Amino acid sequence: MSASDGAVVGTTQILNNGPAARRFNIVILSEGYQQAQLGQFANDAAAFVTRLSRTPPFHLVMNSINVFRVDVSSTDTGADDPVTCGGGGGTARTYFDATFCGDGTNQRLLTVNNTLALQVANAEVPQHRLVVVIVNSPIYGGSGGPVAVYSLAANAVDIALHEIGHTAFALADEYETFRGCASGELDHNNHPAVEPAAENVTVTGFNNIQRLKWRRYVRAGTALPTTRNANCAVCDPQPSPVPSGAVGAFEGADTYHCSAYRPEFDCKMRTLASDFCRVCSDVILHRLWQFSPLSVRFAWKGVGGDQTLYNGRASESYQYHLPDFKSSTGPALISDNQGAFMAWKGISNDQGIYYSVLRHIDGVTWDTQHNVPGVGTSTGPAAAMFQGRAYLAWKGAFNDQGINFTRFEGGLPAAQRNVPGVGTSTRPALAVYRGRLYMAWKGIANDQSMWFASFDGNQWSAQAPIPNVGTSAYPALAVIGDRLYMVWKGIEGDQSVWFTSFDGSRWAPQAPVPNVGTATGVSLSAGPDRLFMAWSGVAGDPSLYYTTFDGRTWGRQHNYLGTGSSAVPAVHVRYYG
Repeated sequence: MSASDGAVVGTTQILNNGPAARRFNIVILSEGYQQAQLGQFANDAAAFVTRLSRTPPFHLVMNSINVFRVDVSSTDTGADDPVTCGGGGGTARTYFDATFCGDGTNQRLLTVNNTLALQVANAEVPQHRLVVVIVNSPIYGGSGGPVAVYSLAANAVDIALHEIGHTAFALADEYETFRGCASGELDHNNHPAVEPAAENVTVTGFNNIQRLKWRRYVRAGTALPTTRNANCAVCDPQPSPVPSGAVGAFEGADTYHCSAYRPEFDCKMRTLASDFCRVCSDVILHRLWQFSPLSVRFAWKGVGGDQTLYNGRASESYQYHLPDFKSSTGPALISDNQGAFMAWKGISNDQGIYYSVLRHIDGVTWDTQHNVPGVGTSTGPAAAMFQGRAYLAWKGAFNDQGINFTRFEGGLPAAQRNVPGVGTSTRPALAVYRGRLYMAWKGIANDQSMWFASFDGNQWSAQAPIPNVGTSAYPALAVIGDRLYMVWKGIEGDQSVWFTSFDGSRWAPQAPVPNVGTATGVSLSAGPDRLFMAWSGVAGDPSLYYTTFDGRTWGRQHNYLGTGSSAVPAVHVRYYG
């Protein structure tokens, strides 16, 4: 029942996203696995990594994470299960001395010798940021102290994700009971009047938006508090009065029936089967973006009549107002050879095209805007880097549905050229694939079909149809894994989002991006191993969202910053290694 009851066998890195000195390193230790069972532990650790990569919001920042598996054998299988808490009374000789009933009262509190676990992690992976112990027992249990601990009960990885919320991100429990709602407990009726340090629970400000910790996520008109428990002797049985995902102040949290409030009705810190709530997700992202080799930047115009442009990064919790940059449509955003490059149409009836670059060391200050002389568009430009130069392409001004393009030479735009024989009523999309500049676009006027062509630096290929697809907006293009991906909003009346891919000879059948919708369209940008997509919501919802696609699975959407746009936001990913 100590380190004499087993041995540290070895360490294997099972997820490598870069140097340990610059990543969020997770160490997974085995507990209660006999030597012959370490193959099972390898599978259990791999299952944890797979699930982590598909769990919001971790799917957005997996490039930040390395994972190391440390094989530790034990003499016996499982963990101690004291009769004190109703357990079977079994004892197990294990390396980290795992036991249920870790506090003497709560059977599901599964603990280990934290000091020893940290010693092993320090010796094997000195730059670890999180230590997770998997206990080889089918009995439900876990804990989230200095190390995160979970058993192999049903929904095992959900237990792990909940406990990681405590250990790595200092999140509080959002459930409203200590021993269970059916336990009859009376010592957890009212939370002490001391404000918790955790970002996801409050005892103050629940009825005052100005004092509420998570006020920037609360939509106007939301009742505060959003729910009250009418009987503090029991858990609140009422259903949510607001739609899933709405942020407010819901009474019952931090293991108390009353006097503590959580941000959403449900969350993984309350119910294992749920996703992390908006507040918890942003706490997780804020921590993990610090370790990412990616810079993910967004740019957008305001809502409705607000034609000001804004920008911000996924790693930040605030937006930057660009008061001198204004547009009636969404901008285009790319990286050039020295920093970020943004182009946009002017306000209202100003059909001019403008651009600026971001060079300042602060990563915030954009240069003065410049005009692309002698050109105009009614819809806004598309942008891409091709053969070391920034290219722009756009629909013409007013009723001109032709497509024109230019490239930048020495930092200045060359004379515009026309793409012969093509036309669109919206804006085109650009991306570089297999050494050629590809362009896709919606047809003219009421033609909702889509077309594509490519450019070798001298001339454009003939246009060709993309079969069996259509849009009332405009498409987005990006490349990962030697495939060109196209994503778009559906035809008139269809706010679904669809995608396809091109292998150099044919387009795959279209498929829906699950559980997302937009009234305006989407933008794409490629990281080293996944696409990032950004969009504003369906009609009536101008909120900004983003997600990722790893070539197999689309992640769940994440609401960005609590801000909004009435046009398509731009997203751009830059990889720093």
